[in-house]
Amino acid sequence: MGSTGKRWLLLVAISCGFHLLLGNSFSASVDRTSLSVHEQLLLTLQVVQTSEDMPEPTLSSLQGFKIIGKSHYTSTSYRLVNGKSSQSKTISYKYTLMPTKVGSLIIPTQKMVAGSNIYTTKPITVKVSKNPAKATESTNSPLYIRTNLNKKSVYVGEKVLVSYFVYTRYNVSGLRKVTEPVFDGFWSKQTFSAQQVNFTQNIVDGVIYGKMHIASYQLSPKKAGKLKITPMVMTASVRAGGDDFFSFGRSKDYRLVSKAQEIEVKNLPSAPKDFTGSIGNFTISSSASSKVVDVGDAITYTIQVKGNGNFVDDFPKFAKNDKYRFATPEITSKEGLSQAKYMVIAKKAGSFTIPATVFWIFNPETKKYKKLATQKIVIKVKENKEGFVQYPTGESAQVVKKSGEDIDFIITDPKLTADNLWVEDFRYWLLCLAVVLFFLILAKILKIKRAKNFDQNYLKRKNSEQVFKKYIKEAASLVSLGSPDFYPAAHQGLMHYLCDKLSLEKSATNLEVYDVLSQKGVDPLLLSQVKDLNTKFEQARFMPGAMMNAKEDYKKLKDLLKKLGKI
Repeated sequence: MGSTGKRWLLLVAISCGFHLLLGNSFSASVDRTSLSVHEQLLLTLQVVQTSEDMPEPTLSSLQGFKIIGKSHYTSTSYRLVNGKSSQSKTISYKYTLMPTKVGSLIIPTQKMVAGSNIYTTKPITVKVSKNPAKATESTNSPLYIRTNLNKKSVYVGEKVLVSYFVYTRYNVSGLRKVTEPVFDGFWSKQTFSAQQVNFTQNIVDGVIYGKMHIASYQLSPKKAGKLKITPMVMTASVRAGGDDFFSFGRSKDYRLVSKAQEIEVKNLPSAPKDFTGSIGNFTISSSASSKVVDVGDAITYTIQVKGNGNFVDDFPKFAKNDKYRFATPEITSKEGLSQAKYMVIAKKAGSFTIPATVFWIFNPETKKYKKLATQKIVIKVKENKEGFVQYPTGESAQVVKKSGEDIDFIITDPKLTADNLWVEDFRYWLLCLAVVLFFLILAKILKIKRAKNFDQNYLKRKNSEQVFKKYIKEAASLVSLGSPDFYPAAHQGLMHYLCDKLSLEKSATNLEVYDVLSQKGVDPLLLSQVKDLNTKFEQARFMPGAMMNAKEDYKKLKDLLKKLGKI
């Protein structure tokens, strides 16, 4: 018999032995037994049932830990031995824990009652230290995480970009964030987050590595001093290699810890009176869509600020006068460009001047303040030849121009002189009052609607359902195709929907979203469902191919949307 035949015979023998020994079981495990107070711990309660059904375990009180996430996964295996089939079901209940104190903490014995049987787990001791875990960032290691900072010395309010990359010489099949970095003392905004495992070839010190961009954050320090960034902690699943038959398909988890970072933040020098906090290297320009306009017509006036840095969108508000009126500007910002577009309505023939706008910018390269100013623009306004003016802003008023002789009304029928005038009838005045009230109410409604349209938070809430429907449609198609991209799409859709619903920035963290939901008095059970599903989606992003139970998760997502729509 060949070596391959012997291996298969040995595997069948082992399977038969396991079949005789295996029964219902209940166990507890953690992803590690040593961590710092700022890190997270993954506790798994695993239930294996081969005969009677096992209930969901109830986690006993945990002293020194706070539960910040919960999820569960189910897998089923079948066996056929000597013509007899059997099956077992494994359910893994996963709890994400955050230590609340340092020291030697114990996860106590967990207990489960199933029928007449009682199952217990062994206690687990976890050591929690005050200092961050030792970093694995080293170019001598075959697997490590590196932190890139574009600056390590900045001024208060200056923009800093921090990025995280994983380097490997192993065959990495999955990545999972264990602990997000903490940016204490900074305004922070996440600008990039990897949706799936994707390594590209990179050479480090002459050695070929796989490199993957994990995440990037834009920071802006709020105070001076030496500010620290805590490590990012990840778990990498590495496929086992070699020719060993029994190692095929197995994987081993490695813990990756980035280096803690320190940024020196300096106070700005004494600032000009009109300085609003913009820091960087910028240029400014302004333009008008036309410099000749008829009375009642409108032009577009645009102010553009280009450059690199942290620009505060403090665009001016122009006062209304008898020559022109500025509407509320449309402001847009993206990397390297901020602009404001104003609709300007000409009200009177002649000419008017759009005044210069002044901005003060601090340039960290020259360490000096710089004055930026737009140019004055003169607009010529001509009489309207059409005889009337319709303002394009929704105002009902019209400017009517009278030409020619006055019009006299000549009464030729003597019978009309004997009739009562309308103004003497109370019904006429009642009708006038009704018309006035109608237009007052209509004007109030239009004012409220216009205000809401300029309220970004209102627009976010208004559009949140449509945005989520787009993602849910994409997720449904991915489920039907059996694509592992379902989980990234579902996770992104759920988080964007919640951020819009709660009027938060798209970069808001999970904890910020949960905190706002809690403040709004959301039912704790519903909040727990949000946390569980979001955690599962987030963990599955880095596990391509591990579809788990996408159809069931898709159904849960739709049910959750109906409940969230009522808050």
